[in-house]
Amino acid sequence: MESLTKKLTDIVSREVLQFELVLQLMADQQNYLVANDLENLNRVVKEQEEAILKVRELEKSRLLIIDEISDVTDDDSENLTLTQIAKKLALPQAEKLQRLQKTLLDLHEKITRARSRNEFLIKKSMEHI
Repeated sequence: MESLTKKLTDIVSREVLQFELVLQLMADQQNYLVANDLENLNRVVKEQEEAILKVRELEKSRLLIIDEISDVTDDDSENLTLTQIAKKLALPQAEKLQRLQKTLLDLHEKITRARSRNEFLIKKSMEHI
């Protein structure tokens, strides 16, 4: 189980890095929308798409590892969360997984807000065309 949870922690760490990249790219997108810089806007949108594809790949990997962990723990993989997995771990590893989970949730919230702002800017830009 320890090697599986180490793999899980590694995958979640990589997800955090990718989400941080997505958030930065969304901030760049906002700046290019405000500046009406279409060339850089197109570039950053492509970079966002690539980063989101990597996030999806990591999510698939995370779900596969959770399936493996559920086999070991006899839990239902559909309902097994990072919080539940962390409760089964020794303290240092449990705390790390919980921190990563909190960071993921915070990043998700920030990305949702950034997406809303960018959608608003896009709508405003469309009104001026």
